[in-house]
Amino acid sequence: MASDVPYVTLTFFSRFSEPFPAREMARPPIPMKSVPRISLTALAIVLAPITVLLQPSEVIAASTRAETDAERHKATVEERMTDYFHYEYVIGLNRGIVTAAKASVIETLPVQGWPGRFRSSGKGYVEYYDAARRSVGRITRDFEVVTEEKASGAIKVESLKVT
Repeated sequence: MASDVPYVTLTFFSRFSEPFPAREMARPPIPMKSVPRISLTALAIVLAPITVLLQPSEVIAASTRAETDAERHKATVEERMTDYFHYEYVIGLNRGIVTAAKASVIETLPVQGWPGRFRSSGKGYVEYYDAARRSVGRITRDFEVVTEEKASGAIKVESLKVT
């Protein structure tokens, strides 16, 4: 029964100068006698409020999807940066040979205003053999990578910065 399902009410403010008539609302009001309502208000220039009703399962699904996307982007960054440090990173005057490399992502956050883009930061660990000095050395480097999920579902690296 539809009235037994709790809803979360989100109120946003648009730039329309006149409020919407009640007959044009997406859903009719639901009697909510025994179901608690939570009201969140986005602060903006207050001209005309728009109310959106979401089922809690929709809110949870969106949250879970964002976490899953972040994990996929994190895994892509770790793989790409491990390959970068192993095969592309230049040691000294190009006289070192990388013997081991690993990338560890510390943080993956969505980029504001860019749906499907995430910014990841972390550390790269490189162990190398220096042929000129005949010694083994280790270095760490910080990195920042921006990834984007394309329409095909593939995750591509948009920018890469190693410091």
